[in-house]
Amino acid sequence: MYTDSEHVSHPRRQLTRFGPVGQALLMTDGTLTLLLGHFAGERIIVDRLAQHVISGTAAPQGPLPPAKGPVLVRDVDLAGEHSARTYVRARSITRLEAIPTAMGEELLTSRTPLGVLLNKYGLGVFRRPLGIHEGSPLDEGEVSWTSRSSLLSVGRSPAISLVEAFPDNVLLDLDAAVRDTRGGDIQ
Repeated sequence: MYTDSEHVSHPRRQLTRFGPVGQALLMTDGTLTLLLGHFAGERIIVDRLAQHVISGTAAPQGPLPPAKGPVLVRDVDLAGEHSARTYVRARSITRLEAIPTAMGEELLTSRTPLGVLLNKYGLGVFRRPLGIHEGSPLDEGEVSWTSRSSLLSVGRSPAISLVEAFPDNVLLDLDAAVRDTRGGDIQ
């Protein structure tokens, strides 16, 4: 996974490659899964690729402060329930001490999207965008990706480092689908 300074390009240039749907998905500060499902026209499900609970001292370097307790590193795909198309590949690094225990247990055992869990537990979350990048958090070489990274704080405590990577063809296809259903370019 890259650090904040690697693969960073000017956000404006990254965004202009995509239409309004792609830009909305890259810029939203809300629950990505619900918005993505709306644009894709199908329910989005979480497919867990890997997850590991590690000690705070072994956690990947990044925007989170060092953790005293365990850290959850979780890689997931957000895929269409019927199409099985991967719309997003995400890596979250969560300081388990900074979230409710029950939420941490659900992250480990459920397929519930992170944003849905944050809402379920009524956490006041502040999302600080860290940038838009070229590439994927899982270094997939065969597909062109555009990623957004964020730091999520619960209260005043930085809790989750999140990178969400979109295959470029997905963003372009969703833009094209919206234009097609509206009979041309969106005004």
